[in-house]
Amino acid sequence: MRLFITSAPCGAGKTHLIQQVIAQTPGKHVVAVPTHRLIDEYLDRLGRGNVYAFRSTEDGPSVASALNAERQRVEADLHAIFLITHDALLRSVDHPAFEGWNLWIDEALTLQNRATHFTPVSGILLDKLYDLKAEDGVKRSCQIVAKAGGDDDPVTVVDLGADTFASGLAGLHARVMNTREPVFTALRSWSDLEANPNWYTVSQFDVLRLSPFKRVHMFASGVTETVTYQLLSENPAVEITMVPMPARTWTQRVVTVNYFADQHVLSASALSRFAGTNISLIQEWCRNQPWCSTEGHFWMANKDIRIDLPGARLSPKSHGLNLYADRRASSVFYKSKPSLIERKLLRDSGVEEWRVIAEREYETIAQVVMRGSIRDPNSSEPFVATVYDHQQAQRLATYLTGSYGFRVEVQRVDLEGFEDREMDRRPIRKDVARSSSERAALKVRQKAENAERMREKRWDAAGKDIPVERRRWAERQAIKAGAA
Repeated sequence: MRLFITSAPCGAGKTHLIQQVIAQTPGKHVVAVPTHRLIDEYLDRLGRGNVYAFRSTEDGPSVASALNAERQRVEADLHAIFLITHDALLRSVDHPAFEGWNLWIDEALTLQNRATHFTPVSGILLDKLYDLKAEDGVKRSCQIVAKAGGDDDPVTVVDLGADTFASGLAGLHARVMNTREPVFTALRSWSDLEANPNWYTVSQFDVLRLSPFKRVHMFASGVTETVTYQLLSENPAVEITMVPMPARTWTQRVVTVNYFADQHVLSASALSRFAGTNISLIQEWCRNQPWCSTEGHFWMANKDIRIDLPGARLSPKSHGLNLYADRRASSVFYKSKPSLIERKLLRDSGVEEWRVIAEREYETIAQVVMRGSIRDPNSSEPFVATVYDHQQAQRLATYLTGSYGFRVEVQRVDLEGFEDREMDRRPIRKDVARSSSERAALKVRQKAENAERMREKRWDAAGKDIPVERRRWAERQAIKAGAA
């Protein structure tokens, strides 16, 4: 299978080029985009004459049946354009039926789906629903397959989704029942969950299913650093042809990238232990900056990061969004690093961890920042971007300099009371039983950390200055220790 790939930065005109080609080229085209919002932008640009958009609705036909019906209806037409999401391309399209069509993919597909699970009491239900089938020649992987039905009808995704207690399994069940993407796990038996309830699943779409299309062309930013590119380049049946974008000249401008942490990075662990207070300090600092206004600023943060700033709040999926092209400042406080169990998953599945961080965290930050006036190639107005840590700032600065030639000034903001605690990532350990002394020490440490979190929550609720209260607490503990 031959796959054409165009890698170009945000704002280089990838979406515009796709729209231009499919509008001017007779034939039949399928365009796959990451979001429904981007489908709307295509419709606004292309009109609705020979353009058909497909999306799931509660009371309408499924995307799969709607696609099939419309494909048959336009079979004799000389020119037709179908707009669908990435998810529909992977899971709803009857690929052989689209033989001879052209496929245009806006932004990189996610070919491999990974999920981590914590199920201390669900093993019985999992054992009832699924079998674990060992892969031939693979030591550490079993395929999860639905158990062959006897007299009972098979459990459906709708059944699980409607069940008050079992609804959390609906996502896994949908993946298992979709035979296009076999689901694998490192478990050998469901009874393994009794000793360790942390486990993971991984499934991968077979890109060769896209072979019936006459031409498959993917456009994305930084595609060579993605997990998808690693999987494609390692597949001997896929021939990748890189196609350059027409050159685009960007007017020189100064971009200031602010950051706060040097000794640690933004992560779930840092946030739960001490970085929550740092976020409060960052929020206060941002609100006092002249660029942080309702009309000129936009921002994005994880849901578990407690921050509220002036301006429009964006979601992490902001590909192709042009609504904020007149704003000259952005703030992004976002983390998407692999957890400990997910790092083990990546190691077992042969995926390079740095690619996951680059694809999920750094690329998302760049995509959000590029929604502002910085995407206008003819503008020389200065732009301000604010992130949490030094790694994010350096990565963003390298991207802006290398892709656009901007002059980027990286500045550390020194906030009074900001705790820049040095943190090392815990190493990946094999699943070995801890000794009794290790378990006891771990319990003591976890108890102390939980007590610290509860104290700081009480201080925060009471409106107290947490760094001051933390120092007073340490002083009181030192006095107690000296008296003892």
